[in-house]
Amino acid sequence: MTLSTLSSRAIIVDSARDNVALAVTDVAPGRYELASGEIEVAEPVAPGQRIALRDIPAGAFLVQYGCPFAISRGIRRGHRADPDRIEPGIPKVDPASVDLAAAPSSGPLPGDDTLPTSFAGYRRSNGLVGTRNYVLIIPTSMCASHESKLIADDADRRFWSREKFPNVDGIRAIPHDKGCGCPDGSAVSQTMRVLAAYLAHPNVGGAIVIELGCEKTNLAAFGHFLGGTVETPVKPVVTIGVQQSGGTGGTVREGLKRVAELLPIVNETARSRVSVGEVSLGLKCGGSDAFSGVLANPALCVVRDLLVVRGGTLILTEMTGFFGANLIL
Repeated sequence: MTLSTLSSRAIIVDSARDNVALAVTDVAPGRYELASGEIEVAEPVAPGQRIALRDIPAGAFLVQYGCPFAISRGIRRGHRADPDRIEPGIPKVDPASVDLAAAPSSGPLPGDDTLPTSFAGYRRSNGLVGTRNYVLIIPTSMCASHESKLIADDADRRFWSREKFPNVDGIRAIPHDKGCGCPDGSAVSQTMRVLAAYLAHPNVGGAIVIELGCEKTNLAAFGHFLGGTVETPVKPVVTIGVQQSGGTGGTVREGLKRVAELLPIVNETARSRVSVGEVSLGLKCGGSDAFSGVLANPALCVVRDLLVVRGGTLILTEMTGFFGANLIL
């Protein structure tokens, strides 16, 4: 009797080090052929579930793609690595012990000459390049976040269209829950730094900054993080106070008026051809299902290599996604 190979139903990337395989189709109980012999699958395995390729005693790490990612509670060969059979845990790595010179190579970088070397971007006065050109509504605190959202949503529907403003990509707000009642010191300064970074972002062509008027993160405080005041930015910025405007209704009316004035100004900046080396691409963990390691992540690594070899920048934006991959990264 000819046995089916387990590799036709499950992914085994590193047969020497991996002790689990990822099923890509239903695996029925029975005997299957492995590169190292045979394996008896003891229970049904569904796509996305993992099969133990050998006995994994309690306290030992589960290893896939050569990376330990969980701790076994005791799993026998041919059984599923179900959530109730494992517990979270990864090896502790002393950074001083990592030999970067000995890190495994990912192979030659892609060199596809058919890929574009430039794109149409927005070159800013400080030299940075944006992929979008937005009018941004920035509340300095949670106390102005409601108004910022109302203004952005209403203005985007009423005033903006690609036909009217071909060089503007829309109107966006960044409501948040910070700024009012927060402790002095780092909480205030960190909020201001983040908001200032949004304003300085090359995807922003102009902005409206809204304060309530009595919060710690007010316009005066915000100005200190811009290298000056909000009245002297490097891009068009309008400031509004909720209290000075007579409350929510007055603030929304004033905000809509100001957006209508800003749109033609922001529209004056047109796209131009710039090198793909100007691109900074942020990657964030997605669904984190069992297939991430064999589908999305490798594809994004190719994108990374193609971008970086052309002078671009890649940013890994979720620190918890690093856990267990210290040596590879």
